[in-house]
Amino acid sequence: MCGILCGLARSTGPVDLRSSKWAPMWEALLLKNKNRGPDHQGSLVFTANSLALTMHSTVLHLRGSQVTPQPYQPHSECPAPLLDRVSACSSPIALSFNGEIYGGLDGILDDSHLDTNDTAAVAEFIAQNVGDSPSLLKGIAKLKGEWSMCFYQLDRRRLWFGRDCLGRRSLVVHYPSLAGWVAGSDLFLISSVTAGTEMDPPGFWTELPADGMYCLDLRSLDEAAQTLNQALESTPQGPDASSFSSQFKEHIRHFPWSSAVSQVGSEDFLPSPLQDINSTLPSVSESDQVVDYLLATTLPNEFPVLPEHTTAVLRRFDEALSNAVRRRVQSIPKLIQSPKPHAARLGVLFSGGLDCIALAALAHRHLPLDEPIDLLNVGFENPRVQKAQSAKSSRGKKRESAALDSECDSLSGAPIKPVDAASATVDDESVYNVPDRLTGLSGLAELKESCPGRQWNFVKINITYKEAMEKKDYIASLMMPLSTVMDLSIAMAFWFASRGEGVLHDDNRPYSSPARVLLSGLGADEQLGGYGRHKVRFDTAGWAGLYEEIKMDLGRISERNMGRDDRIIADHGKEVRFPFLDEGLCQRCVVVASVPQSRSALPQRHWREAGAEDVRPARAGAHKGGNGAQAGGAVWCADSKDGARTRGRNRSDLKPARH
Repeated sequence: MCGILCGLARSTGPVDLRSSKWAPMWEALLLKNKNRGPDHQGSLVFTANSLALTMHSTVLHLRGSQVTPQPYQPHSECPAPLLDRVSACSSPIALSFNGEIYGGLDGILDDSHLDTNDTAAVAEFIAQNVGDSPSLLKGIAKLKGEWSMCFYQLDRRRLWFGRDCLGRRSLVVHYPSLAGWVAGSDLFLISSVTAGTEMDPPGFWTELPADGMYCLDLRSLDEAAQTLNQALESTPQGPDASSFSSQFKEHIRHFPWSSAVSQVGSEDFLPSPLQDINSTLPSVSESDQVVDYLLATTLPNEFPVLPEHTTAVLRRFDEALSNAVRRRVQSIPKLIQSPKPHAARLGVLFSGGLDCIALAALAHRHLPLDEPIDLLNVGFENPRVQKAQSAKSSRGKKRESAALDSECDSLSGAPIKPVDAASATVDDESVYNVPDRLTGLSGLAELKESCPGRQWNFVKINITYKEAMEKKDYIASLMMPLSTVMDLSIAMAFWFASRGEGVLHDDNRPYSSPARVLLSGLGADEQLGGYGRHKVRFDTAGWAGLYEEIKMDLGRISERNMGRDDRIIADHGKEVRFPFLDEGLCQRCVVVASVPQSRSALPQRHWREAGAEDVRPARAGAHKGGNGAQAGGAVWCADSKDGARTRGRNRSDLKPARH
C-alpha cells in the first residue's frame, strides 16, 4: 500500500507547494498520504518551460526484502529520491505505484515470484515500453492484482495515470479551469486521498473512473497556456474566463478498457482482462435441478448429493478462490519490528458472514499453523439495547423503540443521537451485541471446529457513541468525494475495524492488531447474486434479468465501493486485499455463468459439496438477515428472515419467471 500525490502548477521555476498559497491543503495531503505509507516518503520535482510537476509518494513495505523508495526511477544514476529534491536524472520515467501485482509479467511477476518487488518490476517494464504505446498498454492490461499508478514520461513530457479495471485502489483528481491554472490560482492534482480542508470542499475532487489509462500531454498544455497568457495580456479587460473552463481536460487522452476483439492491439484501447458476463441462459432442466436442490428436506448439517457436473464446477470455483487467497497471504513479509515471535501478519474484516468465514478458512490452508490470524469484528454502542432495557416497564416502549430505530444506522448499529448510558440496566458488553457481533462469534466457533490448531484472535472492537462522533468528521473527509449517509455508515465501520484496537474475546485483554494486510469479502455478493434485490430481479425477469443485475453490480463496484474502502482502510497503514475480485476468480465466474449454482450465494452446504472441507459455516448464517452472501441463498430464499434456507415452499414460488 502506498500513497500517490502529484501537483502540476504553472511556474517558471521549481515550486515548493508547502510554502505556497496551497500550503494548508498540500500539507494535509502529505499527512494523509503518509498515514497510508509510513515506511518511506519521497518527492521529485520536474520543471520545463512554465510547468512545475511535483510527484510525492509514500510507501508501506509489503513486497521484497527491503523498502523500495518512490517515486521510483529505473536505470537512474541519481541517489534514492529525497524529499523536495529537484530531479535531473537520466531515467526515462518516474513511477508512483500503489498496489500488489500477482501476475501478468511473465517470468518476472507470477506465482513463483510473489516475493519480488512489484514496483521495481512494473517500472522496468514501463521504462522499456513507454515509447511504444500499444505494447505499453497491452502490458499494463496484463497486470493481475489491485493497483493504481501515476508515472511521468520524461522525454515526451507525458503524465500517465489510471486504476485497475475494477478500481481496487483509489485515485482522486482535481481538474482546474485552464484560465485559473494559467493565472496561477489553481492546481491540477492527483492523489490517493483527499485533504479535507477548506481549500478542497465537497465538489473539489473527482474520483478517477476505473475505465482505463489517462495521459496528460504537458507539451500541448504548455503551448495552450502560452497562447491563453498572451490573450490575457493583450486584452485590457481580460477575456471571459468561463470560456476556458473545460479546456484543461482537452489535453488529457483517454485509453479505455475494451473487451472487443477488433480493438485489441489498437493504440486507443487496453485489452480488458475480464470478459463480459456470460449471458447464456440455463435450460429449463438446469433450472429445475436448482429448485429440487433447494427444496431438499435435510437436517441443517446434512448435504444432499449434487449433480456431478455441478460438483465439478464448484470444485473449480473453490480451487480458484483458494488460489486467490494464497496469492494474497503468502507474500506478506514477516513483522520484523514486532516483539512477539508469532505476531499476526494477516487480519480478516470479520462480520461472521459466509464470505469472510470462507476467506479465513482458506487463509488457514496457506499460512503456517503457528501463526495467529486476527478476526476484526466491530460493534457500535447500540442505544436500542440500552433503551429497551431501561424502558421495559414503560407504556411508551414501542413508540420509543420506533423512534430509536430511525436514529440508528441500520447497517452497523451506530447511533446518530446520544442515549443516556447511565439509565441503562445492562452491562457494558451487552450493548455491543449488534448482529455482526453475534454472527461473528458464531463464525468463530465454526472456525475453531473446522480449522483446529490455529490461534484465532477474535478482536472485539467496541466503539462508544462518543468516540464514533469524535471521529465522524475525519472519516467523512477520508471517504470524499463520496458523501452519502450510507457511505459514512460503512466507512465508519471499516475505519474502526481496520484500526484493529479492541479486546480479545478469549480473555478480554486489550489488543492492537499488528496485521498490515486485511482480507475483505467484497465482491462475493456482487458476483454470486447475494443481495435481496437479486432475488427480486430473478422473480420478475428470470435468468436474463438476474444476469443484467449482476453485470450492473460489477460495472459500478469501482465507483460505489472500491475507492472509498481503500481510502478508509489505508489510513491506518493497512492494505486491504479482495480475493473475491481476483481476475482468475472473476474469469471463472464469467465462464460458468450459465450454471446457476455457481452464480448465486446458495446455502452454505455448497461449499462442503464443492470440496471445501475446511469451510463449514452451517450455523454461522443463522443470525444473518436476507441481504448479502451471509444470508445463504439470497437469490432464491431471501425472504427467509433468519437466513436459513427455505423449507416447504411451493415449487412455483422458487421457479424463475419464464421469459
